[in-house]
Amino acid sequence: MRDHAAALKWKNPQCGLPQARAPPARDADEPVAPAVRVGPQGVAGDAFLARMADQFRAVTDDAAGAPVLVHCVAGRDRTGTACAAYRMEYDGWGPERAAAEMREYGFDPDRDAAAGAYWRFVLNYRARRAAG
Repeated sequence: MRDHAAALKWKNPQCGLPQARAPPARDADEPVAPAVRVGPQGVAGDAFLARMADQFRAVTDDAAGAPVLVHCVAGRDRTGTACAAYRMEYDGWGPERAAAEMREYGFDPDRDAAAGAYWRFVLNYRARRAAG
């Protein structure tokens, strides 16, 4: 079973958003989990965000893929949204608390239309697991 409570340890030095911990050292013959691309930069429609969340959950639900590193080009919109979804799915946070953490690390939902779409997605996100 994946230790979700301890997974968000590493911070992106560029923006400070909490992200999945950095990969540990591995033996040369140990297989490497493939990278999973969850979407192109600059796309933020509802369908894209739903697919991004589904793909992200598929990765974080799979213990064989641990640890997971979350990053995007700017380390801001998709990264913050993925980390917020993680907080709600595995740490039991509500949307308001996850969105507040995004703001703490500099996310500005009024910056542009894409940022507003990510913000609304987080505020309307409902975790599969009961918060607790």
